[in-house]
Amino acid sequence: MSDRPKLRPPFIGREDQLEKMMARLAFALAGQGEVILISGEAGSGKTRLAEEFQQLASNTRCACVSSTCLPGQPAYAPFRQALASLASLDPAIAAMPSFHVFCRAEGGNGQGLMDGAKEEGSLFAAQELVRGASARLPLVVRIDDLQLADPRTIQMLHFLAREVINERALIVCTYSDDELFDRNERPHPLIEATRIMKREGLCEEIPLAPLTERQLAEALNGLLEKELEGQALSLLYRESGGNPEIAVELALEALRSGALILGEDRATMASWRTLGAPPALREWIGRKLEALPEDQLRLLECASLFGECFDAELLSLALGMQRLETLELLDAAVREYRLYVEAGDRYLFRWGVVRRVAMERIPASKAAELRKAIDRARSSRDNPD
Repeated sequence: MSDRPKLRPPFIGREDQLEKMMARLAFALAGQGEVILISGEAGSGKTRLAEEFQQLASNTRCACVSSTCLPGQPAYAPFRQALASLASLDPAIAAMPSFHVFCRAEGGNGQGLMDGAKEEGSLFAAQELVRGASARLPLVVRIDDLQLADPRTIQMLHFLAREVINERALIVCTYSDDELFDRNERPHPLIEATRIMKREGLCEEIPLAPLTERQLAEALNGLLEKELEGQALSLLYRESGGNPEIAVELALEALRSGALILGEDRATMASWRTLGAPPALREWIGRKLEALPEDQLRLLECASLFGECFDAELLSLALGMQRLETLELLDAAVREYRLYVEAGDRYLFRWGVVRRVAMERIPASKAAELRKAIDRARSSRDNPD
């Protein structure tokens, strides 16, 4: 037994999804490719699943290439970067005219202005390149973080989806479905593109739900190489909502701070009062909160002061809102932002750590006024006369 945790937990809780992807690979090897979309909240293990699949695909003599979408990238950049790496796998591909047109145009960075003719030329060059490359070797193209892609890159995905259904090729994309909605762009172009591709039978979506408590225990036990005792597991599960990446970050921070102690066979919590969030996790939560529309942020700040659960009626009274308006905002927050979970006539925060960070970010004077409003709401409901 090591006294230091592994760098990452074992692959847990996504075996069924991996099996489904391998079944799609078998069809692709027979010339019936498609687009696979792995969706889920940030930190749910989408990239890990894609990596595990890519490793298995490479063992079947597939040409596997990958890229990641980044904010502000030029049009088609993720596909250019992924397909450009085919030359290192098969030098003959670099001699294809379509390779030069698509991957080497404009010095290989694709940053020039794109008129209609050039855009159409890029689409058809990419189509020819995928067709020619997959004729030589079965092809797996992986694109991560599709929620950050520009509209033209999403257009290219849809265009290529129509091509790969008749080729030995799979396009595997991951995207965070809780990051498709923000203040700047609604609806995200990926939402409509996904809807159309599903209708046309061009893609299969593989959604990732949070891990169960039992699955999270297996993952954390493997990470720590110790058995996590029950109360520590319950705390980490409640704070992370079953999100594996958040749970790992919290466990490692607890270990670093001394709140989590590795014994000979078990890992136990020394302190129950505070489970600290590392700076990177706080920064991610901060960005998530800052991307919320003002009405959602106002709702969340007040809800965070109620505790781990709250009801819409009291929240409406505290904020002076119509109950229907509150319910509509809560419904959107459940579906779009994954902030809460419905529990009968009440709501729970999906991640306890998000509630804590949100509460800590409220200015003291504002928090005091919100608490007074909450007290008045409770008093009003308990004493209607």
